[in-house]
Amino acid sequence: MRKTYRSIATAVLLGWTLAFGAVVPQAAAAYSTVAENNGFKAIYNDDRTVTVEGTAPGYAGQTIRVQIDDAGIGQKINVYDAHVAADGTFRITTEPLFADAVNVFVKLKDATYFLGVRFSGNLSEKPESRTIVKLAPDDPELASTVGDEGLPVLKAKWDQYKPVYDYSRSLYAEAPLLATPYAPGRLQDQVLKDALHMTKFARYLAGTSEEIALNDALNSSAHHKVVVLEKAYHPANPHRPDRPSDMSSDFYERAEPRIGIKWYENLHFGYKPMDAVVSFMDDRGADNRYSVGHRTAILDPDITGVGFGYTDKYTIMHLSADNSGSWKAKQDYIAWPAAGNFPTLFSNFEMFSVALNPDKYKKIDPEKLRIEVLNKGQATKWLLYDTAQSKSDAGSLYISSSSYAGGEAQLLTFGTPYLRIQAGDEVRVRISGLQDAAGNETSIEYTTRFVDLEPGNSTGNEGQTGGTTGKGTEEQNGGGQSDKPLEDLPIAKFSDIGGHWAREAIAWGVNLGIVQGYDDGTFRPDRPVSEAEFLALFYRPRVDPAMIDTYAGFTGRWDDRLYEFAQLYNVPVLGADDLPARDRPITRARVAEIIAAADGVNFSGDDAIRYLLGKGYAEGKSANTVAGFQGGDTLTRAEALTFSHRLRETIRNVQKRPAVPTPVSELPKLP
Repeated sequence: MRKTYRSIATAVLLGWTLAFGAVVPQAAAAYSTVAENNGFKAIYNDDRTVTVEGTAPGYAGQTIRVQIDDAGIGQKINVYDAHVAADGTFRITTEPLFADAVNVFVKLKDATYFLGVRFSGNLSEKPESRTIVKLAPDDPELASTVGDEGLPVLKAKWDQYKPVYDYSRSLYAEAPLLATPYAPGRLQDQVLKDALHMTKFARYLAGTSEEIALNDALNSSAHHKVVVLEKAYHPANPHRPDRPSDMSSDFYERAEPRIGIKWYENLHFGYKPMDAVVSFMDDRGADNRYSVGHRTAILDPDITGVGFGYTDKYTIMHLSADNSGSWKAKQDYIAWPAAGNFPTLFSNFEMFSVALNPDKYKKIDPEKLRIEVLNKGQATKWLLYDTAQSKSDAGSLYISSSSYAGGEAQLLTFGTPYLRIQAGDEVRVRISGLQDAAGNETSIEYTTRFVDLEPGNSTGNEGQTGGTTGKGTEEQNGGGQSDKPLEDLPIAKFSDIGGHWAREAIAWGVNLGIVQGYDDGTFRPDRPVSEAEFLALFYRPRVDPAMIDTYAGFTGRWDDRLYEFAQLYNVPVLGADDLPARDRPITRARVAEIIAAADGVNFSGDDAIRYLLGKGYAEGKSANTVAGFQGGDTLTRAEALTFSHRLRETIRNVQKRPAVPTPVSELPKLP
């Protein structure tokens, strides 16, 4: 009987520390190599693994969850299911973690127990104190090295795989039934082919096999799974929802593929299948930086079959492998983004990733590892040394592993929040401190040039309602006067919008469902908007709904999850600690700080305003200057939507605001 490996990934699971009940703390104490709390013990071992053990007699025969967070940055590393034996005891040991200190959470139904432990050894010093290096304009390292060779082949491959379905039509050949009697539905054949082709295109770019095919069993399981999610989704456990009471066991069980020697499940919210594949490859988000699990699944060399399920709210991608050992003989590693010409279609990523062929490389020594990222367009080099799975000034570097091709492939994920990619940019990556299979020291170096395959067309996901990759539908960048007749816009029902300067931005927001009018038939575009309302208008087109929207059984304020997200991303809001501030009108200066934060920089006050003006993200009210921006004025509903609408393509995802202020030398020049 073959062993089956199951791997799951999600674009939206946040892993909230308090998701499973109140945290029961230790007595106050410094971190040590051993911690105990209420009969549970955590030990940071000499080999950098962490052992968690204890007694939970009320859970005999069940599993409990153990979460490990990096104590340095408060970011989740992994979650483990610990089986409780008949005598009530359990024990799990992690993979090597490399973080100097970790927070361990043992999660029971009614409480979560905390244990903090640290590693006893000391990592070597960084060889340099400077981790961000600006190069002179004439530095030889900035010379272009990637030419047009291979570009015709890349464009031909895109012509082969780019989407062809008319997405203004229904995606369904047979619509699913989302209530009793449940039915999985069926997508149009070309919708499935477009999603398959986008998957093949991604694998082609990475240099791994394009020999994958749609699988009827995987399409069926994915179609069943989205129906289950429509009824039973819960953000605390999105991949394993409980069976609805009115759903048959047979239907529920069909939602799991259970085929092949291993399989993966990728989950997305609000994107069409083809667009979800692009987003999976970007794999943005705090929970995804460590392992880029969606991307890893799609690029697994062993994958032979894929299937998709879709509702207007969810997309499921199931992948499976029927064999093992599919690394190409000459492929030493799988890099994303890959070397050579690479489409800007996939440039909205946070983390680079490199999976090392387990037959070609020995296990990574983190103390010797050095990674250098050079963006020639920015004339900036970021030096990422061993950071103990924590952030340095330059960025983040993580070491993990993936079960690729019958072996544990070492996986590097690394990135810098300062990277700004545009078409024509070349980015060089150097990885040193590696050992080949014979134990000889070796390194990897490659350069990626980002190219626009279809200049003039949008090449990303058009907001959370799902777009059409490569087929932009919005022409204007701001809230200027629309030349469309009012009756053709989704705001014709409002009595106070005719002729309004922001009516196209308002129509955009209403069409996306991020804003509504009032019962009396008005929209009230000039009403002041509160801080909480602005967060909703700005986040909803950019953030997965499961991160910010309330869910069934939620008992807090409507805006609580918006502020939880804002705190997680270090956004400079007042209402996190001051509830009345959520309902007070927001100032334009605060809006500038929030938008700058979403772009991954930390500027305050006038510097935040300068950032918006210099980037072209906004214009002043009376003049295109800091004074003319009038930061002390409050914002109207129309102005708030105009900010969100104008930046719909420029800021498509919210980045985390750095903990320390961004140097003013990084400010763009005012126009």
